[in-house]
Amino acid sequence: MTRGPDLFVGLPERIAVHGRSRPNAPALIAGETTLTWQTFARGAASMSAWMKAHGIAPGDRVGFLGSHRPWGYPLLAGILGVGAVFTPFSPLLTPPLIGRLLRDSRARLLFATADQVEKAKASVAAAGLVDTVAVCVESEIELEFGPASDARPARVRPTDPCTQIYSSGTTGTPKGIVHSHDARLAMGLAVAATTRFDGDARVLSCIPLHSNGAFIFLLPALILGGSVVVLERFTAGDWLEAAERHRITH
Repeated sequence: MTRGPDLFVGLPERIAVHGRSRPNAPALIAGETTLTWQTFARGAASMSAWMKAHGIAPGDRVGFLGSHRPWGYPLLAGILGVGAVFTPFSPLLTPPLIGRLLRDSRARLLFATADQVEKAKASVAAAGLVDTVAVCVESEIELEFGPASDARPARVRPTDPCTQIYSSGTTGTPKGIVHSHDARLAMGLAVAATTRFDGDARVLSCIPLHSNGAFIFLLPALILGGSVVVLERFTAGDWLEAAERHRITH
C-alpha cells in the first residue's frame, strides 16, 4: 500500500466506524445470539479499556489459547483496539511447546476460553512465566456494551504489527509470522475485490483464529462491515444448515 501513515485507516478504526455508521447491522452471529456492529464495537472497546488498565501498551503481544468460540472475535478486535498484537496459539499443541511460543513471542497476557484454562496455566508454568504472564479466562471478564464503551481505538500506523500467527511446526518448532496492519488491510481488500465482497456479505467461519486461514474472509468482513457466522465445530450437516439459514455468501 502506498498511502502515508496520516491517511491510513486500520482495522481498529474501521471497526469503530462500523459501530457508528451501521449500528444495527449484524456483525457476529453464533447460534441464536447476534451482536450488531454497535454491540461488537462497544465490546471490543470495553476489552481494550480492560487491557489498557492492566498495563497493555501498543506493540505488546497478547496471547490467545482457545477453541473456536464467539468470544474470540471481540477479543481480537479489542487487542487490536489497544494497539497490541493478536498472538494466538493452537490448543492442539502441548503445554511445553506453547510455553516455548509464549517465551518466543514475549506475550504479556494469555487469554483462554473456559475449556482451555488448565492448559493455559500449564503452558505458563512450563515457560517459567507464572510471575510475568497472567492467564485471563473468558468467564472472568465482563464486557460492557453501553455508550460508555464508545472510546476511540488506538491509531495504528501501516507498519505496526497486527497479528503474529505461528506456523504448524511440520518441519520443526512453529515460527511466529508477523503481519503488519498494512499487510492485513491489503489482504482483506484484495480478497474483497476478487470475491465481490461488500457490507451485505455473510461469512461462515469454521476455522479457529489460530490459523491464518481464518482471516481470509474475516478481514473483508472487518474492513467492509459484513457479517460473520461462527460455526464452532464443523460437520457437513451443520455447515449446510447454517449456510441455508443465514444465506451465506462467502
